[in-house]
Amino acid sequence: MPEPLPGPPHTLRLLLALGACLVTAASAIAQATLPDRECVERLREARIAAETGEPERSRQEQLAALALPSCELAALADLLVPLQAGDLPAEEADRLRTRMIELVSDPDQPLAAGLATYLAASVGSDAEREVLLGALRRRAAAPLPPSTEVLEAVVGLELALGRRQAARSSLQLLLEVAPTEALEWKSLLLDEELGNWAAVVDRATRMLAKPNPPTHLHQLRILGLAHLGRTSELLPALEAIAPPAPQGPEIPAVTMFGKPQPSHFARLLLSVAWALYGGGLDAEAEATFRRAGAYTRGAPDSWEAEHARTVLLHLFGSPEERAAHQRREKARRQSETNPQALYDEASRLLAAGDTESAFTMLQRAAPELQGTHFEEAAWYNLGIAAFRLERWLESAEALDRAIALQPERGASYHQRGIALFQLGRCSEAVSTLERALELQPEKHQAYYYLAQCYRQLGRPEAAERARTRYEAGRD
Repeated sequence: MPEPLPGPPHTLRLLLALGACLVTAASAIAQATLPDRECVERLREARIAAETGEPERSRQEQLAALALPSCELAALADLLVPLQAGDLPAEEADRLRTRMIELVSDPDQPLAAGLATYLAASVGSDAEREVLLGALRRRAAAPLPPSTEVLEAVVGLELALGRRQAARSSLQLLLEVAPTEALEWKSLLLDEELGNWAAVVDRATRMLAKPNPPTHLHQLRILGLAHLGRTSELLPALEAIAPPAPQGPEIPAVTMFGKPQPSHFARLLLSVAWALYGGGLDAEAEATFRRAGAYTRGAPDSWEAEHARTVLLHLFGSPEERAAHQRREKARRQSETNPQALYDEASRLLAAGDTESAFTMLQRAAPELQGTHFEEAAWYNLGIAAFRLERWLESAEALDRAIALQPERGASYHQRGIALFQLGRCSEAVSTLERALELQPEKHQAYYYLAQCYRQLGRPEAAERARTRYEAGRD
C-alpha cells in the first residue's frame, strides 16, 4: 500500500469532515432511508471529539460506528480524514483501505450518492487512483446499469492517470446511460485532443442541430473536416461562419450573430490550412493560407499576418522568391540589436516552421534577456529550436538554463531528457525524465526513453516497468 499522505491543515480537516458528513447524508437520500440513529450519533460524537482535541474518544466512537452493520460505509467515509492524514497505524490503515475498496467494488453494497466523487477527489497518488479505479470498474461491470456518478468518477480517474483512450470509452458508456450537453462537450473536446476527427465531425454535426449553437462548435467541425480531407463539406462550412473580409486598412465591424472577428477567422483558416497540408492537399492548403492572409489586411503586423506570409513564402514560394527574401531578412536581422525584438520575431518564426532562422536569432536574444520576464521563455524556445534541428548538445544546455529559471515547467525536463538520451548521457537522462513525469504524468512518451536508458544502464527490471507504462499510456 502507498505511504500515508501528509496530514492536512486544520481548516482542510474541517472541510474533509464536512465532506464526510455530506456523504453520510447523501447516502440516506440515495437509499430512501435514514442511517440508524446510533450510527448518526456515533459519527457526530467522533467528529466533535476530533475537533475539540480528544483523539482517543474520537477513535472509540469511530470504532463503535464501524461495528454497526448499517454504518460501516458511512464510518469508513468519516475515516478518510485520519487515513489521509496518516494518523492511524499502518497495519490498521491498510485494513481499513482494503475494506473500503471491497465495499466500493461490491455492486450489491449500496453506494452513497457523492461517495464515488468524494473518493476520486480524495486519492492523492497514482497507486491509490489505480486501486480505486479498479474497484469502481468492477462495480460498473455488474449486470445492472452503473450509476452516472460511478462512471463519471471512472472517467476522472482515467484522465488523471493519463489514459485518454480509456476515458473516451468510459465517456461513451456514460453518454449512453445519461446523455447531457456537458458530457457531449467533454467527449467532443477529448476526441479533439486525441485526434479522433471522424468522431469530432459526427458529434459536432449532431450538436449543431440544436438551437443557437456556439461558433466554437462550427469551428471544431470545420477542423475535423479539414483533417479528414472532406473539402466538399469543408468549404460550405467555412462560408457559413465567414465574416466580411477586410477591403482596406480598416477591420470591418461584425454584427451578424455567430460570426467570428476577422482575426479569429484568420486563425481558424491557418489551422485548417495546416490540416490540409498535413493531409497532402497542397493546393487547397495554399489557397487557405492565402485566404487567411486576406483576413489580416487590417492588421498587417499581427501574428496571423506574419504567420501566413512566412508559411506562403517557405512552403509555396519559388526558389527565387525565397532567396531574395532571405537576403533581405538576413540583412535586417543582422542589424537588429534589440533582444526583445529578436525574441518576438524568432518565436513567430519558430511557430511558422522556420526553425533555422529562429535558432540563430534566439542564440543572440537569450543571453541578452537576462533579468527580464522573457529570459526563461527565450532559453526554452532556443532549446526547442535546437531540438528540432537535432542539435542535441545546444538543446540540452539551453533547456538546462530554462529549468534553472523555471523548475516547474515539465516540458523542459521532457525535451532535455530526450536530448540527453540522444547524446548517450543516460544517467542524466533518467533523472531528468523522471522529474518530467512527476510534473506531467500524462507525458507517457518519456517512459519509452526511460526504458531505453535503463536497458543501457544494465537495469532490465526498471526497463521492463518503464516499457509497460509506456504501452499502457498508448491505450
